This record gives sequence, structure tokens and C-alpha cells, in this order.
Amino acid sequence: MVVFTEDFRIRMLKKLALLEEADRRKGKSSVKVTVVKHDNQLSEAVSRNGLKWTADEGGPSPLDYFVSSLAMCQMVHYSEHAASDGIDIKSLKIEVTGTFSLAHPRSFEEIGYVVYLESGGDEQKLAELAGTAEHDCYVTNTLKKACRVKGRVIINGTTELVL
Repeated sequence: MVVFTEDFRIRMLKKLALLEEADRRKGKSSVKVTVVKHDNQLSEAVSRNGLKWTADEGGPSPLDYFVSSLAMCQMVHYSEHAASDGIDIKSLKIEVTGTFSLAHPRSFEEIGYVVYLESGGDEQKLAELAGTAEHDCYVTNTLKKACRVKGRVIINGTTELVL
């Protein structure tokens, strides 16, 4: 069971109110990450708030990080809207597959994802949640400008929606 605390719900309501205001004002922001190469194996990234993560030749590839960013970003939006709207989630999993060209120009041609959403809630509300999470996702919207992005949602193991 995914648990959203009351504090989290309140923070998400405030965040969504700020984003609504940003929509009205056409607000902008930025993100900055610095990556440093330490040796032949290890690179370290540092975000603007000082958080660090690493990549090494034996671990996840940059492409793994890249496609996982779609799922991580959508998870944020599923969580903020589910918590704000009082939607209980039993489980939420997103699988992402990227198909890319090995030949130049090397780039992704298609990214597909499947959301597995389990909840005892109303399926119409869950479908709306899925649409909202996709619509609000910075990564999904950006990737749609660069390649084909195909999303599906499977609600409670039976209902399938194409996004």
C-alpha cells in the first residue's frame, strides 16, 4: 500500500496551487546538474541542492538513467495528485522501454511505457489521475517533442487505457 501522510497531502495541495499560478503567469524555472568525471569508471552528478548520484561502467548506463527519468517524473505527478485528491493507491509501477538507433545519428526513436496502477478507488478517477500525471510530466512532454512516446495504463490488472 502506498501511504501518503497528511503533511505530504498538504504540501502537494500547496504545490499544485503554485503550479496553477505558474500556468496563469507562464512561469519558468530551471534545473542545473554538474557532472564530474573521477576516473575511467566513475562519474558523479551533483544537483543544485547538493544531492549526489554516481554512474560507473559497471552500473546503470546513462540511457538507463534517461528512460527511468520518465517513470520517476510521472511517479511524482501520480503521487501529488493522488494525495491531493484523496485517491488511495495499493501499488504503482511503471515500466519504460526505449528503442534507439545504434547508427548515427544516435537517438531514441520510440519510448514506450506501461503504468500498473492498483487501487480500490473509482476507475474513472484513476483514469483521470493517469491522464493528469502524463499531462503534467515534464519528461514525457519533452520526449514527445523528440521521438514517439506511447503510454498505456493497466488499472487493477484488467482495464487498459492508451494515453
